[in-house]
Amino acid sequence: MTNFYFNHDPANLPDFSNDCHPVQMFHTHQNDITKHSLVSKQLLQTVRDLGLNVDADAIDLITIATAVTAADTFELRDNAENAWARKMHLHVPVTDEDMWNTVEPELVLCSTF
Repeated sequence: MTNFYFNHDPANLPDFSNDCHPVQMFHTHQNDITKHSLVSKQLLQTVRDLGLNVDADAIDLITIATAVTAADTFELRDNAENAWARKMHLHVPVTDEDMWNTVEPELVLCSTF
């Protein structure tokens, strides 16, 4: 199983290992490709450029969706035992952990097929 760790600040990411894949999100800090992957480089800025007041829960949803998409992209199906199903654990920062913990079972269920 691969553990994916997501954060906008690379200082909060662990080192690469066989079962750990650190991923910087949104390029808010300097990126070092030897230490972590980078996803959604312009997404957060694009949302901000809309000029709308975006709720923190909406940003969290964007963050979760970005993490799921990135993990699905990084964890190749060709490497899976049955060439399809993969085991991953995503560590995703959110602003309201209590709120997201209440829907965690639905998020897990949605990712299991």
